[in-house]
Amino acid sequence: MMKIERYDSDKPLLILLHSGNSSEAEWEDGKEKWIENYSLWIPTISGHGKDEGPYTSIYENAEELLKLVKEQYQEAKIIARGLGAQIAIQMMEMDPKYFTHAILESPLCVPTGLLKWMLSISAKISYYPKSGEMEKKKFIRMLKDNSSFLLQESIKDFEGKALIFYSVSEDKLIKKSVQYLEGYMKNSQVLSFPYPHGMGISHRDELLPIWEAFLKDEPIQKEEKNENIDENKKENGGENL
Repeated sequence: MMKIERYDSDKPLLILLHSGNSSEAEWEDGKEKWIENYSLWIPTISGHGKDEGPYTSIYENAEELLKLVKEQYQEAKIIARGLGAQIAIQMMEMDPKYFTHAILESPLCVPTGLLKWMLSISAKISYYPKSGEMEKKKFIRMLKDNSSFLLQESIKDFEGKALIFYSVSEDKLIKKSVQYLEGYMKNSQVLSFPYPHGMGISHRDELLPIWEAFLKDEPIQKEEKNENIDENKKENGGENL
């Protein structure tokens, strides 16, 4: 059973879904503010954080979470980062009518093209036990799943509104993924920022007003900033997927 931190009420449901090689603790700071306006669910992706079991797959996480929320709420909104954004997209494909609003950070929807043995080597090289909460075997399995995720054409049937945002310094496959999502989803909006990968954590204060406005169907005010991306990379590390 998926571990979910729940704050249920008669308010609309908002789901906060963390990134890969991270945990539900991403959302600890400031969650009280969300609870003022929403019922709040903060799931833990399998194999991450408080979940001691194995990492399963994007599909299985999406299938289980969608089943659970639909048992209690007729509709929901979601903010999802990295691997969590892939799970959110999978749910949006499974039921195009369920989510009224989806905020997706740096979603990868184009397979990297690397063979499994190449991904294993890449995972072993990029694994830093101090950076996340995943064991090495879980991390390798998660990276293979993350790197092979493919956007389905059924995403074009998504009826809600989508806000997709990414860093100008992102990998070209992330940028290509964003282009595909924007092209397929009729009610989508794309924003780019001069922040590093992982800005949903490192620059959350700047992003929160944008998220809140989008969820309330209000005009988005995006302040232009000129920041030193290299310095931000050093601060954040860019370790989450």
